[in-house]
Amino acid sequence: MDRSPEELWAPPVATQVRDLLLFYEDEFALVVEDLREIQGPVIAEGVGLLPALVAEVLDEPHRACWLIATPEFRRRHYPRRGLADLLGGYPEPQRAYEGWMARDDEIATYLESHAAALAFPCQVVDGSLTETETVAALARKFLLAEA
Repeated sequence: MDRSPEELWAPPVATQVRDLLLFYEDEFALVVEDLREIQGPVIAEGVGLLPALVAEVLDEPHRACWLIATPEFRRRHYPRRGLADLLGGYPEPQRAYEGWMARDDEIATYLESHAAALAFPCQVVDGSLTETETVAALARKFLLAEA
């Protein structure tokens, strides 16, 4: 992750996806180490929590759920996250933004398909539910609330 903006955003999207997934695989052991130090239930969030890796470390199978934002949701909300500042140093910020969105679209597809292959539930995030409704839907998935 010590690459310059040019090095991050210049490669084709498929290369960016591959490199990012490899990075997440490399970092996963450190994430698990940190999570294991926490006592009690844990809610862990992050795109780097790849379904196959999570499946290997869960004490109870299928105690995970992936929130998958739709492309439209990401495009509405990412600009609010300070991307202009992050991409401002790149010679072509619009091209970098479009590449970022395309990369994240592919990552979301990857996460959704790999979670489904392992019978992990997914919750689509498209903005049609409030945060409270999304939390309630997740509580039902984890049998923490009535259906």
